Amino acid sequence: MKDKRSDKIKVVMNINKELILNMRDRINNGEYDDMTSLIEFAVKNLLYNGSSNEEEVFDLDSLANLEISRHSKWEGKSLKTKIPPMPPLDQKISDVSQSPDLIHQTLHPLIGAENVSEIYIDNYIDSLTIHNPDSALWGQVNRIFPIKACLRVIYGFIADTFVDGYSDIRNFHKRSDIGEYFASVGNMYAEYDKISKRSKGTKISTGFPTGDQYKLEKSIARFISHYCFNIRTDNFVEGALAKMNFIKIIKVDGVGRKIGITEAGYKFAKLHNPVLDGEISDLSNPQLQTLSNEEIDYLLNHFTEFYPAELDTMKQLLNNIADGAITPVGLKNSMEAFLDIGLSRNALGTMVNGLVSRCAELFLLNKKKNGLNVTFHLTQNGKSLIGN
Repeated sequence: MKDKRSDKIKVVMNINKELILNMRDRINNGEYDDMTSLIEFAVKNLLYNGSSNEEEVFDLDSLANLEISRHSKWEGKSLKTKIPPMPPLDQKISDVSQSPDLIHQTLHPLIGAENVSEIYIDNYIDSLTIHNPDSALWGQVNRIFPIKACLRVIYGFIADTFVDGYSDIRNFHKRSDIGEYFASVGNMYAEYDKISKRSKGTKISTGFPTGDQYKLEKSIARFISHYCFNIRTDNFVEGALAKMNFIKIIKVDGVGRKIGITEAGYKFAKLHNPVLDGEISDLSNPQLQTLSNEEIDYLLNHFTEFYPAELDTMKQLLNNIADGAITPVGLKNSMEAFLDIGLSRNALGTMVNGLVSRCAELFLLNKKKNGLNVTFHLTQNGKSLIGN
């Protein structure tokens, strides 16, 4: 029914109890003002992105007579590479602490650098159009390390299924083998975070899909959409790998959409990574470096040529901190005019938080906490980037 006091409409809905608890946590963490603003943001985000082109849409009353298979249409022939078994979660903490490369040993069959074969497509080949290429990454892409892992998993899984440098896009559905493997990686890192008692800001599982059952399936879908790619209903492409020009998506008449990794993506995937390549000395160290110095240098140079919008937004953020916007509220307010893309206050906060996290991972800034107060400060690398 419509509220006579405003132009809004009151809606009654049934919401899962676990979802309500998750929503309350988000509000308590300061990500949203209240339940109404959270739901409004979620609905606007859904409408903005559109539904997946892979979804089947039916009239509600037609469902009673519809024959629906109990098996997913994505089920079928599995890829050649199988998901390696997870190590027992009840393994003694002492055993794990004495074997800091446990994750690497378990997941190495797919994520090791030697599995990155020299198969890539031309960086400048035509592909589906990137949506809003002159904007930075969406704020929920708050780490770059998962992007690196994503590229490694792609190579490890489908290098032997490429045809002319491309792979069937259906391999990247949330119920695909690749989707399950992303979950395997995420849950493994989450377990190691738990054993190592890593604090929220230092967890290496951040960004990866985690959880089980329904929650995990939704988490996989989010990960693929934000960190890998998402094809909107208007055929524009979103997602970190696509916006960073590490992958290209093409449409082949009579065949369908296919995905290929660019030369830039290949070069980044091939670079040594301190976590993925097994050189982990202390996972409980809050200063754990998830990207090598070589990877950081490569990314900043890559942004200059292929994704200037991300680099320019990072520089604006760093300049604002240098000019005194060193608190979360002050920094968010200082970025509002620059971003100027019709964001709500909550969405603006998400964008700025994501930028801060990515800049911190690139060692361009650091965060200092004094009680409940947090301030941001430029590193020497951050100062050099903006010529300060």
